Amino acid sequence: MDILGSTIVAACTLAAAELAAQVWFAKVGRHWIWAPHAKIDHVLEPGVLPDLPPVARQRVNALGERGDPPPDDARAFRVLVVGGSAAECYLVDQPATWPQVVQAALNRPEALANLGAPAAHVGNLGRSLVTCRHIDAMLDQVFPHYEKVDAVVFLIGASDVVAWMERGCPDTIPLEPLKLGQMYGQHPRGPFGLAPRRTALWKALSIARRRFGGVERREHAGRRLAAAREMKARAKEIVRVAPDPTPMVEQFEGWFRSIVRRAVVRAPLVLVARQPWIERDIAPEEARAHCWSFGRGRPFEQEITSYYDYSVWRRLMEAVDGSAVKVAREMGVAELDLRPVVPGDWSLWYDEIHHTPEGCRRIGEAVAAKLVELRSARRARSTRKPSTHQPSAHQP
Repeated sequence: MDILGSTIVAACTLAAAELAAQVWFAKVGRHWIWAPHAKIDHVLEPGVLPDLPPVARQRVNALGERGDPPPDDARAFRVLVVGGSAAECYLVDQPATWPQVVQAALNRPEALANLGAPAAHVGNLGRSLVTCRHIDAMLDQVFPHYEKVDAVVFLIGASDVVAWMERGCPDTIPLEPLKLGQMYGQHPRGPFGLAPRRTALWKALSIARRRFGGVERREHAGRRLAAAREMKARAKEIVRVAPDPTPMVEQFEGWFRSIVRRAVVRAPLVLVARQPWIERDIAPEEARAHCWSFGRGRPFEQEITSYYDYSVWRRLMEAVDGSAVKVAREMGVAELDLRPVVPGDWSLWYDEIHHTPEGCRRIGEAVAAKLVELRSARRARSTRKPSTHQPSAHQP
């Protein structure tokens, strides 16, 4: 066979393989919050986050959760954590993240006795920058992966506030198309293209490499955070007049109600862990060392010159928190106020809304204690024997 013929055969073979890969993804592919089996070491930029260890490990299990491998025992107490970046704990070393602290606390012998389970497992589905609307779509895709979920814990709110501020707090919030790459670390949809890295074959190769390969090392993690702090420090405008939060709160409440409804159908226990924020006066030198959020625009994509004052974003966070409590109580699910757990001490916060390992430890212990309390109460109700007392003739 001549060179031209060999080239044609090779091209046809690759085209057939690419088509087969696309068909395979379309028929059996799934949406995963994180790419299953990913193993990443984020090496922090020196000096950017001094309260965090120099390496933040991220390990993803077969279900696309940031967490340990799923348990083999079907009797294990299964917890899913759902939320944005404060749930993800992006730059925190995995064992120190608060969902992992919850798991460790639930696996203590006394906790397992109250749970009535041989083991406990916590899968972290938190993902940065996802609003309640994103999460509603995400849960629609990932909940079917689970045969059994015992508890769902939500830590949600700040992303909705941040997204609204980035747009300049408009009176009307358009429902823009959701970006798959923002919601999922791995999904079966394209768009596929002719460029090698956009083919279905490349995606299949990447999946195999994650499954059987070693640890990926990412240097300079947090460098963009330092740049965002500097950008906020040189802001030309600080907005001190709080906008009417009604448009944002109404949208938040509608989508939050939807995701709580999804969780109630899937799990017997649902806990709304109310997202805290640092509550203290922030001096200029503290702002330069810690603060970077709440600007008009996206700090990792563009130059921002206008930011909202602390008093403004605190009011908006309070409004979202009040809405979350309202939904939880109307829908009959538990809620936990975390603000007393992590007061305004910079040893507990590395910026306005994210936590250091010590902050994560306190949140994890509080959430675990609440889950044990809820589970114990539920078990007590289910095992309580009906009364054998016979009413008298004078009783209705």
